[in-house]
Amino acid sequence: MIPDIQPIRNGIDSEESVDEQNKPKNQVKITIQADDQDKQGRYSNMAMITHSPEEFVADFLMIFSQPPFGKLQSRVIMSPGHAKRLQQALTRHIEHYEKSYGPIREAPAPSGVPEIVH
Repeated sequence: MIPDIQPIRNGIDSEESVDEQNKPKNQVKITIQADDQDKQGRYSNMAMITHSPEEFVADFLMIFSQPPFGKLQSRVIMSPGHAKRLQQALTRHIEHYEKSYGPIREAPAPSGVPEIVH
């Protein structure tokens, strides 16, 4: 079963809880709607991140080896502030994952791809 989608708000993500005393006064519960296809998600084995002064763009790609080609799975455009909060949430979740399951081994970068592709 796919869990309900909960947004990152006020620096608190879906895995964390706060007691009532420390709860931000302006925190609002938001119900996120998604159709069944979006809830299934899309697999990506590569991401290309670019930015301008106003926004970050994350292109999530699927690279196929035979014949070699790639397909854009999803594009996410966000403000620099949202990109920073995403980075912080990923860092916390990776640390939690590694405490539970051990270090994540990084896969080698594919050969012949631009340096901005990760």
